[in-house]
Formats: sequence, C-alpha cells, structure tokens
Amino acid sequence: MKLILKLFCAPVIFVLWIITGLCNLMIRLSSVALFFVAMLFALAAVLKLAEGFTASAIVGFLVAFLLSPFGLPMAATLILARFYGLRYWLQDKVYGL
Repeated sequence: MKLILKLFCAPVIFVLWIITGLCNLMIRLSSVALFFVAMLFALAAVLKLAEGFTASAIVGFLVAFLLSPFGLPMAATLILARFYGLRYWLQDKVYGL
C-alpha cells in the first residue's frame, strides 16, 4: 500500500517541483522589470505632486508601491511559499525524507 502511495505521489511532487521552479524564475524576472516601471510611476507621481495634482500623485505612488518588490511580487512570493510548503509536506509524509 505504501508503494502505491509513493508511486502515485511521485508525479505530483515532480509537477510541484517544476511549478515552483518556473514560478520562482518568473517572480525574480518580473521583480526586476517591475522595479524599473515602479520607478517611472514614482517619478511621474513626484512630478504630478509638484504640479499640484495631489489625487493623481497619490494614485501614482500607490501604483508604484504595488509594482515595487514590496507589492505584488511579495504577494506572489508568499503564494509560492505555500507551494513549497505543500511539496515538502507531501515529501515528508510519503517518503519520510
């Protein structure tokens, strides 16, 4: 019975390994790209603030924060951490590693 469980869970663990690896790569690449876009939004928000458009500046700063490494990439990293936890939990329960 334990052998059947190991054979059933091996492809699931492999797929989780592939998914976490690809997602990790995508998060790293998108964090770098979004950082530069966030800087552009922050600069535009500063210029809008200097012109006196406070509401537009606040929206610009909010978008810059969401695109920065502390916004959406951090949320994606937290979700990816759940996939890592699932994979390691499954490996520990099935294989006892």
